This record gives sequence, structure tokens and C-alpha cells, in this order.
Amino acid sequence: MECTISKETLEPLLNILQPFSDKKEFVQITSHVMLTVSKEQLICYATDFEMGMQLCSKDITTKQEGRITANAKKLLDIVRNLKNNTPINLKADENILTISQGKSHFKLPSFIAEEFPTFPDYEDANELDITFADLSHDFKKISPTIDTNNQRVEITGMLFAFTKEKIDIVGTDTKRLGIITHPSSDTETSFIIPKQAVLELQKLDFEPDTKVYQTPTILVLKDSKAQCFVRLINGNYPQYEKIIPTSFAHEILLPRDQFLESIRLIETLSNIIELRISGNEVFFSSINGGPDEKAETSFEIPANVDDEVLIGINSKQVADFLAHIQTPDFTLKIKDSYSPFVVESENFSTVIIPIIT
Repeated sequence: MECTISKETLEPLLNILQPFSDKKEFVQITSHVMLTVSKEQLICYATDFEMGMQLCSKDITTKQEGRITANAKKLLDIVRNLKNNTPINLKADENILTISQGKSHFKLPSFIAEEFPTFPDYEDANELDITFADLSHDFKKISPTIDTNNQRVEITGMLFAFTKEKIDIVGTDTKRLGIITHPSSDTETSFIIPKQAVLELQKLDFEPDTKVYQTPTILVLKDSKAQCFVRLINGNYPQYEKIIPTSFAHEILLPRDQFLESIRLIETLSNIIELRISGNEVFFSSINGGPDEKAETSFEIPANVDDEVLIGINSKQVADFLAHIQTPDFTLKIKDSYSPFVVESENFSTVIIPIIT
């Protein structure tokens, strides 16, 4: 295998592949990236078995077809330090990859290319009725609500529930539950994506018309230049719909920016906040601060609340919601001081267990 490629083409490919290679076991083949050269293109592939990414580029000059593996991190470190606007030559000789640019030469050992894990087969997969643009936005909104250390592995992932009536995307850390609802789907299925995969996928820049496929064990994203797979969590997600309140004593429209600014002010002393709404004024005061410490602020709203509303909130849980909405206002739905309350904007809402003070 031998080809010539520019640094400007190769470096971005290797950067994208880094999270998909195994960084814990450097002696394993999954710590490597597979480079496959044909007459038309270079295909780069990395996987740690749980996730995998395959990228292709036609901006190469092929001298000899073939394939070879190389340590993903070391190869990137070498390419990153080479000169811009000067061709890089990649040449495989038995189990050695030589990277050359001008008078600089580097050699990296390779595993047997035929033993590198292949991209999972998804020929019989279902194509899902959802766009990557929707997925990317949903990942960012829901990921803060997903638990990472729960013994129930199902809760450490994001649920996608497709029915004829709607598509629900759900995450929970047992103290709050985030949910996004999309219109009905032609597909009926459900699956759970691990949080680590969610965090990596939301960084990717797939094309708008990217196809999304699902099998019982993997989720696949595919566009004209890339394909990515994620191994799904095997388990049954909690019955989240039973957790969502259906009746409220108050539904109050509140300004996003003023509410978030008030939370940030009180957070300087405490992230546990007493929220009180009385008449047309919203009051914030700190709880659990240091001795003799107290923070208070308030602002007025157009609406007039007849009965006083009092509830304890965790500032981060509410701020995570407010940071990911695009509307100037949101709705606060409260039953009483002890029951879960809901913050809602368009098709995105978070159910939060109040702090009992």
C-alpha cells in the first residue's frame, strides 16, 4: 500500500477517529486505525467494539492499493507536527507503516490488517424516520439528564421510543427526567444509546440527509463520506410515562433570560434555591449556604399568581434545561411544594423532583 495525501486532508480524518479507538489498551488492535487505499479513495476506520467510525476521502494519489493499521494516537501526533501544504507519503511494507514528508520519515508497527474488526453488518436494519439534525439537537438537550454511575445500566443511556403516535427521546438520573417528543413515526421500535456514545455523536458533523439505521444490537449513521455505529444497551428502560405529572395547580409563563440570570446570582452562595412566586413577583433565595450567608434577588412578571407558590430547586437541574431552549419564555408547571414539577418549552420538558427544605 502506498499513497500521497495532504496534511489538510489526513489530519481532520484522524482527529475525528480518536474517540473511537481504544485508549486504554495500547497493545490491542483496537488502539489502531485501519487505513485502506484503493484507486479511488482512502478509507480510515477505528473502533473500540462499542463504537466505530469509518471515513473516506478521494483527495489522494494512489501508488499501490492495500491496507495497514497504525496506532491512532501516534499517527495523529506525527501528522499534526508535519508541515502544511506539503504532501505526505504513506507506505506499507509488510507490518510497518512509513510516514514521509520531505526529509522526515517515521515508522510505526502494524497489526495484521486481516485481523482488524470489521464494520458490523446492517443489511437488514430498519431505516428510522428521523434526521441527524434532530438527533444532534436532541443529544445536547437530553444528555445532561442521563446518569453515569447507576447500577441499572439502562438508565446510563438515552431512550428512543418510536410509536405510530409519537417519538419520545428520554434521559434520567432518577432525580429528573428529560423528554423530547417528535411527531408520529412510520416505525415502531425502541432502543437505548449509551451516554458516552451520545456525547461523541453530538460532536460529529454529518450531512443533513444522513440516514439512520437500527438493528437489535447497533445504531448506524451513514452519509456520503462517513458511517458510524454504536452498540446499543441491552435492557428494559423504566416506564417513564408513569413518572410524568398530568395535573397541576399552577402553569406559569416565565422569562428564560431573567430566570437564568437570577439562578446564576444565587449560585454564588448555594446551588439549592428557594423559589417563591407571589402575585406578580418571582423571588429567589439561597439555602444551605455558609454561616450568616444569604443571597436574594427577584423580578416581576406580567401574570398575577393568586396563590403563593413555594418550591425548592437544584439550580443546575433547571439551568441545564434553560441553557438548551431557544424560546424567550418557558412554562413552569407545579402541583405543590412536594410533588415533581415540570419546566417546558415547545416539545422539550424536564420533570424535576423538588428539594424539600
